[in-house]
Amino acid sequence: VILQGANLLCFDVPARRFIDGARLSGDAPVEVAEFRRPDHRLVRSPDDQLWLYAATGEAPTEATFYEVAVSPEGELSLRPHLTLAADEPERLRRTLDVVKAFVPDLANGDGSCDLFLGVPMRVPGTDARLVPDFIPPRDPID
Repeated sequence: VILQGANLLCFDVPARRFIDGARLSGDAPVEVAEFRRPDHRLVRSPDDQLWLYAATGEAPTEATFYEVAVSPEGELSLRPHLTLAADEPERLRRTLDVVKAFVPDLANGDGSCDLFLGVPMRVPGTDARLVPDFIPPRDPID
């Protein structure tokens, strides 16, 4: 899966061909978050799901994490998972270009993971966000 501009593309490497594409669009410009170290836009969570974090508008106060699903045939779909909201655009901006880490809930051992979003080391401040149970607990296996 490749993200290029406002398009999300699925590419079959062995066959050297594009399979599917999704255009990211909204009522205003769409900004897809970049996550530092390594610099990328698609995030893979510990349960092997792909995620995209995007905001719409010139001065957005909300951004949404979308689950990116790729079918066995290579078809793409995006499903909203969680929206973060802020009182002011500048507060939301501090979630769009950050360091991210998934933190497993070892205390409960339920398979859930929190998502940590923090400013890079070279950015002044100590702004950080923790999204509890971004990956929800798993159903116990009987």
